[in-house]
Amino acid sequence: MSDESDPSPALPLEARSVSWVSSANGLNASRPALDAGWVIARTWLPFENPPLDGQADLVLWLERTRFLEQDLTFLLRLEHHQFWSQMIYDPQLRTLMGGLLQNLPRHFDLDARKIANHPEVHSLMSEVLRLTFLVMVRLSTHKESSAHFMSPAFFGQTIYGHFLIDIPRLMDICVLFRPCNPAIVDKMVANVFKRQPKYLADLRSSVVTVVKALQTVVNQVEVQTTYYNCDDPQKLLALQDVVVYACDIVLSIEGLTLACPLTSQAFYDGQFLTALSPFYQQVLVGTLRFVSHQTAAGYIPTDLNDELVSRLQMCRLASVNLFRRIVMHACIEPIFESDRKDELAESFLQIATECLSDGALLADYAKSYNLEDDFHIFDQAGADLDPMRVSFILEGVQSVLNEFSEQIQRKLTQELAPKPTLLSGARPKTKTGSKPVEPEPEKHAVADIDEAEVALVFRISQIKDLFPDFGDGFIEECLQYFDQDPEKVINALLEENIPPHLIEVDRQKSRNLKPTPSLSTSGQPRRNIHDGDEFDINVRDTIDMSKVQIGKKRLVKNAGNALLDDKTELQGLKDMYSKLSIVTEDIVVGGEYDTNYDDEYDDTYDDNAIGQTEPDAQDELTERRPFVLPRALGGGHITYSKGNPNDQDEDESDGDGDEKDEFLRNPAEIREANERKRQERQAHKMRSKGNPNPNPPSRDVVGKAKGQGQDKSVLINRARKNANKGKHHRAMADRKYNKA
Repeated sequence: MSDESDPSPALPLEARSVSWVSSANGLNASRPALDAGWVIARTWLPFENPPLDGQADLVLWLERTRFLEQDLTFLLRLEHHQFWSQMIYDPQLRTLMGGLLQNLPRHFDLDARKIANHPEVHSLMSEVLRLTFLVMVRLSTHKESSAHFMSPAFFGQTIYGHFLIDIPRLMDICVLFRPCNPAIVDKMVANVFKRQPKYLADLRSSVVTVVKALQTVVNQVEVQTTYYNCDDPQKLLALQDVVVYACDIVLSIEGLTLACPLTSQAFYDGQFLTALSPFYQQVLVGTLRFVSHQTAAGYIPTDLNDELVSRLQMCRLASVNLFRRIVMHACIEPIFESDRKDELAESFLQIATECLSDGALLADYAKSYNLEDDFHIFDQAGADLDPMRVSFILEGVQSVLNEFSEQIQRKLTQELAPKPTLLSGARPKTKTGSKPVEPEPEKHAVADIDEAEVALVFRISQIKDLFPDFGDGFIEECLQYFDQDPEKVINALLEENIPPHLIEVDRQKSRNLKPTPSLSTSGQPRRNIHDGDEFDINVRDTIDMSKVQIGKKRLVKNAGNALLDDKTELQGLKDMYSKLSIVTEDIVVGGEYDTNYDDEYDDTYDDNAIGQTEPDAQDELTERRPFVLPRALGGGHITYSKGNPNDQDEDESDGDGDEKDEFLRNPAEIREANERKRQERQAHKMRSKGNPNPNPPSRDVVGKAKGQGQDKSVLINRARKNANKGKHHRAMADRKYNKA
């Protein structure tokens, strides 16, 4: 039993001695304030997560957790020297505190809603969480009062040497307690890093492990989302574990960097941002797309889909904020005070270029924070930025943003577009024995959707990703108050810092949507090729289905010839051109037709032949000869005919059976004739030399490919060619030489 009257209250705990009265003999004695003798033997029950499925197990858990609550209360009631002696010399207690920080439910756990719906479990869990927080506050403070304190150096050595606090526990403290107690947690973490600088070195070593963990999750998610479906409960459970694990990593690191900004430099130096970009693209965005597809396929229930989507969106927001915080602390803030301006600017360009390969993280960062402003800051500070690289990064981000906006616009317009109706009497074709196929939604978007409405629906969907229980009407009023800024609304809702008139609004309130005007009465110009015709289903209740072709039209044999032979369309053209005619054989006199009009007609030249030569005046000079094809083009001789041209035509008609000269000969026949002539010349040449063999001897000097050996005949031919090469020129040279 310790004596409350401390003889040396001004001394630190490590230098103090505490007097106590022995229960055995009643004598007074003194003992160091930090000693194993102050340890109280006690069995500490470990913490377990609540079983929310079975009632019997739940009753047992409630009883065990109440004992744990009593243990934590007992630990907090110990005096200063007894508390620290118990923490230092009781390994079972250290194990208990580590298990508590590791297993206490986070706000992003999928079971958080179930715990909140169970009042007794929720109340007990809240109390255990509060007591654990008080224990960690006491453990991370070196001075409780002016009489109970430790020296800062001894405090740092104690918590580091006895493993009372380490980097994983600091992350757990941040993710568990900082959302509700940010100011106190910031002081706790800052005091730990200040009193023991070795934790920063441990953090740099831990960043390597974190980067490997991110890469492992990326590989697992890539395999799971590519080759598997969530048709099995085990696969669905594995997907939930991946989502919770990703949230735990990102939110823990975000909480640590928020509590102690100095830790951002360690993550920057450890290439954490380079690993965060593929993690963001593959795990967060890829899993979000995978969950949407699996929900559409019916493998994931709707309520579970809402839970997973809200966690993934929360993790995306935390990742963007974490990226901004690390870049600001490591690159942007030191630019005005550091002499390494060019080095910091180059480092920022390098990170942006590497993150641009994945695109999603840098695009979301550019939507929340103006990336161009960051480059302006470096430019104003006097850093040397490569304009080509800056332009490349900005154009790449803009292209990714355009792609994302097109996808979002397409999705929203498809959701807002009315479902198409089938034509009257039309039914989609199905295979024999199969169920009727429902009509698929149209791929195109409705042109008359209001852009402001689309933007508002997108902002509401952003907020509902984090707050799925809130109604669209309540979120719309919050957006109106906060100038249509989703980030301000999210921050206000997380901090419960909303104006009084919004507190009174029902958070389940739905929107009052205006009725969408129909296309036939909207007053807007229609954009349809069937506007007002017999196929316009918006103005006609029924149409002639005999003129509607569903599917491909079957080809009919000789359909082209039948189409060309169809002259029905010419009947209408004949009537139209007859009305446009300006020539008539009738002569109008006085407004009436007179077919017997004769005004002393002159018939002097009626008997003369006009346009032809008289028969008795024809001779060889005046007679026209028939057209004959020139001989250069394959025609025959020109012959003059003294007879009647009509007789010549009859002769030509009688001789149609004879074969006519062709304009061009058949190339195959020409080649055959040339080959025949060549063979004849070769045979004649051989006979003239007295060689009865019509086949000439082989003169091959090329032979086979190199390395395969050559025949003897090829070698002989090569030697003969070399010997006779230039023989004529050598003979002429000798002759000139002899003349000289």
